[in-house]
Amino acid sequence: MPVGIRRILGGGVQLHPSPLPSTQNHPLIQPMDQQLTANFKKLYRRELFWRCLDMTDRSSITLADYQKHHFDIEGCLQIIKIVWDSVSQKNLNASWRNL
Repeated sequence: MPVGIRRILGGGVQLHPSPLPSTQNHPLIQPMDQQLTANFKKLYRRELFWRCLDMTDRSSITLADYQKHHFDIEGCLQIIKIVWDSVSQKNLNASWRNL
């Protein structure tokens, strides 16, 4: 783990995998949504990462404190809305072409 990330995380924080579902879960629809899901996951992680950096830069809290006290379901839903709104029409159309 890079030194800058260790400083932001504080002590004793372990990174957990994203709660998003794997692209391997549904083989019947996988050809359709594989790229769309990968794109959504990438955008979700980016938005989550920037929110974490913004919160830790604006205040003196660590990432562990942010995760415990400031990151909730409402925040997740806000990120999902932002990310879904940013998925391009081109990506949506391309996912249907794979059927």
